[in-house]
Amino acid sequence: MKKFKLFSMLLLALSITPLFTSCEDDDDKIGTPVDHDFNLYVSGVYNGRTQNYLSSNRFNESLRLDTLNQKVVIMPIVGTTDQATLTYHDWTYQGMNYGDLIFEPVTISLLYGNYMISGSCTQMLRKGNRTFEAKLTVDGTIGRENHQCNLQLGVEMPVPGNPLNFKLVYDGKPVETN
Repeated sequence: MKKFKLFSMLLLALSITPLFTSCEDDDDKIGTPVDHDFNLYVSGVYNGRTQNYLSSNRFNESLRLDTLNQKVVIMPIVGTTDQATLTYHDWTYQGMNYGDLIFEPVTISLLYGNYMISGSCTQMLRKGNRTFEAKLTVDGTIGRENHQCNLQLGVEMPVPGNPLNFKLVYDGKPVETN
């Protein structure tokens, strides 16, 4: 009788224990670091359009019309397989050119078939004749299949009395190289 109870308990335990299997494409679904195909799929030059949003102490978020032909360049950091430098070239808002926004390092990972980009840093930016240490953030994706680059860039500029918070929404495609 003891053997029967022991066997029954073992059978019950096995029937409620989930069975785990491994699938080949599970590896790229959990934010795993990018490896051998980083240069092939992520680095390069992208051309697209940007929507600029600005909020400050003086007004709520406002949208500026699309800025066309905006260039983003993503270059790998030598010696890494999952980090890059992302440069948004010639950021201009209301006729004022702030220069290049340089995000370094950004981390590249793979999640559900898309390359995920994230990072933050600080950079000195000029507004008129004054310089401010701005906090920069970037989050976005590059499609593994279509190479579409979708980014949300944040720029927090601590202007005394009226801090400026910019949000840039970028949508671009890779530039064809010959």
